[in-house]
Amino acid sequence: MVQQGFYHSQNLQLRQEQQLAPHQIQSLEILTIPLLDLQSKLNAEMEVNPTLERIDSRTESLAGDPMEEMTALQDRNSDSAGAAVEKDEALAELVNSGDSWQDYMPSSGVQYTSDDAEKRAHFFDSLVTEPTMQEDLLEQIRMSSANPDLYSLHELLIGSLDERGYLTVSVEDVYTPDIANQFSINNIEEAIADIQSLDPAGVGAFDLKDCLLIQLERKEMRKSLAYRIVKSYLDEVARNKIPFIASKLKKTTEEVYEALKFIRELNPRPGRMLDRSMPAFVAPEATIKIDENQNFVVEGNPDVLPKLQISDKYLRLLEDKTVSAEIKAYIREKINTGKLFSKSIRQRGETIRKITEIVLDKQKQYFIEGEEALKPMTMSEVADELGVHETTVSRAIANKFIETPQGLVSLKTFFTGGYQSEDGDMLSAKSIKHKISSFVADEAPQKPLSDQKIVELLNEAGLDVARRTVAKYREELGIPSSRLRKSHGK
Repeated sequence: MVQQGFYHSQNLQLRQEQQLAPHQIQSLEILTIPLLDLQSKLNAEMEVNPTLERIDSRTESLAGDPMEEMTALQDRNSDSAGAAVEKDEALAELVNSGDSWQDYMPSSGVQYTSDDAEKRAHFFDSLVTEPTMQEDLLEQIRMSSANPDLYSLHELLIGSLDERGYLTVSVEDVYTPDIANQFSINNIEEAIADIQSLDPAGVGAFDLKDCLLIQLERKEMRKSLAYRIVKSYLDEVARNKIPFIASKLKKTTEEVYEALKFIRELNPRPGRMLDRSMPAFVAPEATIKIDENQNFVVEGNPDVLPKLQISDKYLRLLEDKTVSAEIKAYIREKINTGKLFSKSIRQRGETIRKITEIVLDKQKQYFIEGEEALKPMTMSEVADELGVHETTVSRAIANKFIETPQGLVSLKTFFTGGYQSEDGDMLSAKSIKHKISSFVADEAPQKPLSDQKIVELLNEAGLDVARRTVAKYREELGIPSSRLRKSHGK
């Protein structure tokens, strides 16, 4: 018997790893989040950092360097705060290290009154949380004539709705031993009927067919052609088998199409009407506009974030001999935290402004002609111009919007691959999609364009696009295949 031995060895390796400091992580987070979320984060920071305060808005100079503020106060024979800095060497070192406080804040030549600041604060403070779909439906149940003894069943069922408003459980799923001790199958069916009687019509359905039938029943259309089509031929509708449906129902294709037109006006996802989880608006990070010289310019959005300053009250505390060393250490820490927070906000604004300026330079024709003039532009190109990593650009444009002559546009709109035409012009993928949409919009309903025919039309326009690419773009645009687009009417 041979006994095997186990040998241990040690290998020393020198490896360099980069770890992000907490303030770098904070900077990346601030760069990524949408503007309205940043407003909430700023408010939260001010709640935990008493050394930060909103500027009274009578003058932008209040956002200056704390050392400059103290000097100005000394010039006005108010030297107590300045003395606080002079006497506290640790604070003086902190204030003088790196850039000034003003360098960390967005600058603006616009002056605001205290009323303006109050109105802006009220605007953001008014963004209250709306009730969820479940809360809305439960409130409807409470206000209805439904049997109150079934309320726990209503809660259970409403909690089982998905985002479309569909029930994700069957009657059998609900009828567990615990439920069976309190309720019958008839009780469960009655509770489901209660939910299906709520608004918007269609909530509480088990599937699409059920959802559409509930809406038609609410309109008292049980005997209509639309009801018969939904009840028995919804799968055939999805496969565009219009002549087959017409033959089975002994109707003309025109009558079937008329019924389908009504069916398409129904809501397949009624729960979305009660989804108030997101604000109904977004705020632009910047604006691209035409100035008095008819040139395009980039302007920041000074209204959405308040200007900040270090509180004079806490600077004065640093010279107070009755204040303990622990409290002074706490004040220094909070001043440093506020300075880094403001630096992150400034860097965010500067990065987005620079990206917007590059977008304006490369996509000027878009702002004149619209989406068809959009040119290819990648994140790596912009990153090279800015001298940053590509992921920084990706974070900076995520969920960010700018106001343009073409309306409110997501920054991501401008980043897309593209193709070169025979004339040497570069066209973006979005431009190709725009052309495909135009071709389909102008096609004959009885003879829709195949993907190959769209390829040929693009080739005629000097664009060499593969058939599989056309199919991919068509699907991304939500355009069905030519077989499903074909109209069987006269």
